[in-house]
Amino acid sequence: MADDTMNSLSDWFNASQIKRSLFQNEEFRLYQLKKSWEMIVGPVLARESYVASAKGTTLIVRVTNAPFLHALTTMKGDILKRLKETEYGKRFTDVRFYAGSPKKKSDDVPLSLSAIDTQLEKYRRLYTEKLTEEEIDYLSCWTESHIPDDRLRPLIQKLMKISWEYRKSELKAGWHPCEDCGTLVPPEETLCDMCRSRREKKKLAETARLLLDAPHLQYADVKNLTGCDYSVYERAREVLMNRFREDIFRKADVPLNKRRLLSLLIHKPMKEITFRDAADVLTKLPQTKFSQE
Repeated sequence: MADDTMNSLSDWFNASQIKRSLFQNEEFRLYQLKKSWEMIVGPVLARESYVASAKGTTLIVRVTNAPFLHALTTMKGDILKRLKETEYGKRFTDVRFYAGSPKKKSDDVPLSLSAIDTQLEKYRRLYTEKLTEEEIDYLSCWTESHIPDDRLRPLIQKLMKISWEYRKSELKAGWHPCEDCGTLVPPEETLCDMCRSRREKKKLAETARLLLDAPHLQYADVKNLTGCDYSVYERAREVLMNRFREDIFRKADVPLNKRRLLSLLIHKPMKEITFRDAADVLTKLPQTKFSQE
């Protein structure tokens, strides 16, 4: 009976798209290459460049500035030689280096400084409030009593005056405190950028911890428990999938991580998946990085 269940599970897996996603995922293989970039070009050049994408047999690398771009270009032959030492890297016959971030499509490139001018004008209209004479006197008295250095006092007073005027302008425009830290945010926002990012990371970590303990849970179940949206659920699954595969590559807790990976992929509780099931279904999982097999 157990053999029948295992065979049925294996047949289902082989007939599904999950096999292709698991063994031939280009994004995961490119991710592995990105992680090994420092070993290919060295720590100094790795800090000034990164693997951006792959287009057919061409590897696209972004570089911070022209001098480092020139250095990498002169090393192209050596880089290709090192790439070919890995199964995944063997596909590349060329490496192209570009300075800076990816360029926008020509249709999206502004033809003038109008966008910058518009933004500057927006700020000019927003920050128009000035301090009253009473507020200026208060600020002068405060700096006089708290800043003993005569050279620093005018500078600090000027900076405090600008900051106070900015705050008055924002309050007049309807800005209100961030729910978490109290920093003023625009009327349509509830959180500042830093707090929003912190909440997103916390929600992602919470979702990933839940899926680590119960990989089979589907979105509806996770949403009821954590309140996350679908994008967070998908990101958490991707993080765990890469983690399980990394651990399997490194021979770390292979039985457990194979069961976790299979549970995550097919939404089947781990208690219903034996190591034999997982080993059979994932028998073709590459055992070394960049393997094509």
